[in-house]
Amino acid sequence: MKLMKNSAKYLVAAAITAFTSASFAQLAQGSFIGKSDKQGSITNDRMTLLIKKDQTPGSEDYYAILAEYDLLVFSKITKWINRMYAYKMVKQSDLIYAMVPLFASSAGDLEIKYDVQPSALVLKKAGSLEGAILSRSEVKDSTKVVERIKFTDESSGSTWENFIAGKYLGTQKTSGLDYFQDKYNMEITKDGVARFNYEKENIKGDFQIHERIPGVFYTLTPKSNDVKGLSRVQGRIGFFVDIVNQKPKKTNDEFMMINPLKADDIGFYYEREGL
Repeated sequence: MKLMKNSAKYLVAAAITAFTSASFAQLAQGSFIGKSDKQGSITNDRMTLLIKKDQTPGSEDYYAILAEYDLLVFSKITKWINRMYAYKMVKQSDLIYAMVPLFASSAGDLEIKYDVQPSALVLKKAGSLEGAILSRSEVKDSTKVVERIKFTDESSGSTWENFIAGKYLGTQKTSGLDYFQDKYNMEITKDGVARFNYEKENIKGDFQIHERIPGVFYTLTPKSNDVKGLSRVQGRIGFFVDIVNQKPKKTNDEFMMINPLKADDIGFYYEREGL
């Protein structure tokens, strides 16, 4: 924590007047709707921040996924994810969290880049996302803010799920129409093996799923030397989500794979129940 305080002094200076009114509140968990200053006024897309508490004893930190949802016109239904980022939220004060980017090594380790100048989430009120502003920077030039995203405390409806074994359909169709296809090209077993037969992405073979942060983030490594599509799986950060949560009426779970080096390069897999 001391390292992060030293690397984020500019955050403290930016919000020093707010410290006196802050209370020792826990940050709200869930999924929250935001708007980027890079998004036009007529766009139907929206930013979403999913937050989960770090369960390490004594930790005041959180984990987060930042995503841009591409919605069907005049609806709340997400048809695609345009970009996606994974963070550890390191608490600096009740009103400031350093958004430290996460990476996955080729060996399947989860890496937290403390040596990178973090993005910053500044709350208006301790514990709430209402009015909070995320000043986001890119890893390749972390000294420059590329967008500012203002959040509300309104839920996006998405839920960050725990491990879900089952059959999945990987897709590249940004229209969302593959959701209605009754077929699969990837299966996740109960013992944590992802079996791919994904022709369009040329991914084939078995990969071991490693639960790096319990119920939060996963990485994948090949179980043999003859797998195909290694670059589409290795070095990615996986997680389970229900983007459009309609439980208990309907289940719409997905398995997502984030490319930490290219936010718009997303592995998108629909769970196929009943197959």
